Amino acid sequence: MTTAQQILLLGAISIGSAVVSLALVTVVLVRLPKDYFVDTKSRTLHTHHPVVRIVLMILKNLLGLVLLVGGIILSLPGVPGQGCLTIFLGIMLLDFPGKYPLERAILRRPAILGTINRIRAKFQKEPLEVHDP
Repeated sequence: MTTAQQILLLGAISIGSAVVSLALVTVVLVRLPKDYFVDTKSRTLHTHHPVVRIVLMILKNLLGLVLLVGGIILSLPGVPGQGCLTIFLGIMLLDFPGKYPLERAILRRPAILGTINRIRAKFQKEPLEVHDP
C-alpha cells in the first residue's frame, strides 16, 4: 500500500468515525427524557432475573468504557468528532460512586448544555432539565 493510499484510508476512517460518533451521540441525546438528570430513581435496570440484570450491567459498563475512551480519542487535536459529548455519554453509561454529581457538574457548563439542547431542539424535543443541588 502506497503512502497516498494510507492517507486516504486514514482519512476515510477519520470521517467515518466522526459520522458514526455524531449519529450515536445524536440518537442518545434525543431519546433522553427531559428529566433524566432530575429523577435518578428511574435510571436503574429493571429486570426480574438477577443473572440478566448482571449481564446487562456488565454490557452497559463496557459500552460506557468504549465510549469514554473513544471520546478521549475524538478530543485529540486533528481527530474530527464530538469528543466531549461522547465522553459524557460514556460517563452516563458507567456505574461508579459520585457519577450523578459529576454528570450535573458537566451539564452546568453552558457550552455542553447549550449544545445538547440545540441538538434536541432540531428534533423537536424539550430542553434537558438540570437542577442545581
